[in-house]
Amino acid sequence: MPWEYNNTYSPTSRFAAVRTIIATAEQEGMDLHHWDIQGAFCTSDVDTEILMQPPTGYALPDGQCLQLCKSLYGLRQSSALFYENLERWMTDYGFTPIGPDGVMFRLDRGSKRLIVSLYVDDGVYASNSDDLYRTFLADISKKYTLSDSGKLSFYLGVAIDHDKEKGVATLSQESYINTLLERFSMGDAHPVPTPSEPGTRLLKSMCPA
Repeated sequence: MPWEYNNTYSPTSRFAAVRTIIATAEQEGMDLHHWDIQGAFCTSDVDTEILMQPPTGYALPDGQCLQLCKSLYGLRQSSALFYENLERWMTDYGFTPIGPDGVMFRLDRGSKRLIVSLYVDDGVYASNSDDLYRTFLADISKKYTLSDSGKLSFYLGVAIDHDKEKGVATLSQESYINTLLERFSMGDAHPVPTPSEPGTRLLKSMCPA
């Protein structure tokens, strides 16, 4: 359908969704995992007729061109096509969408539970059953090529320390902060407990109007 061409993006999870999964994992004693799909945008069939010139070094007879069958990186709608393909696979597998963003899913198999948050081709997974997670991982690997990063420790620029036994998770953006300091040539700056002159008195009259 013509309107589908204008759908060129894949919905992404807000970090609030990631924090929700982490908090749920701490409360229910779940394990946290992270993996991404390799070559994600090349896994979907195109949904409209797209003609292209052959790549350099490959010649076609005059008047002929190639018809694209699979999505490619650089194609405007590649991200949207991948999301539609993945969402369809997830729901067919038995996942139930959670929330309005279309990027969180939940799978229940008896007392076993798997919760997923997607950021394009990256995923965070919380599960109370290693067997369920491993079965899911094996099944989705038949559809996509995965890079399993194992236990969740770093995601979207945030370091995550997950202590399942204590039920505590610590999130840190130290790496991002250090990057900003280096960008503005403040990597060697000395920290001070109070960035003001000793003896400074702050008055209400100093506040902006």
